[in-house]
Amino acid sequence: MSSIYSDRKRVEISGYIAQTPVCHEKGENYSAFTTISLACNEHRKEDDKWTQAVEYFTVYFNNGLAKIASSLKQGDRILVDGKLRNRHWTDKEGQKHTVIEVVAHRDGLQIFSKTKSETDEDSTENVIEQSA
Repeated sequence: MSSIYSDRKRVEISGYIAQTPVCHEKGENYSAFTTISLACNEHRKEDDKWTQAVEYFTVYFNNGLAKIASSLKQGDRILVDGKLRNRHWTDKEGQKHTVIEVVAHRDGLQIFSKTKSETDEDSTENVIEQSA
């Protein structure tokens, strides 16, 4: 039986791929992975007017999902189920940095719509694919 606290860093996030996914080949100390920048729109009311804000999140896909994520294109709409990860580093000037990222679960990717590429006239819109 799992505790209510075991999933406290779980996150579900949807949005549009903001840039072409970046594939990182398998290295000596790590498996291949793909990173994407996910743009998420938020609509909110400010002073009786609706505004839209866009926030960007880095999402990591490992193992089998890395290959699937690498085939995605800018503008594709996806849903990611994953966990939050804090990453810390110090730059060359000695400044400490922290970033919060999303690491996709093994079966945590759904593709809602694919953008049409110039070579793919038969691309489908509003197709839902769930990774295996």
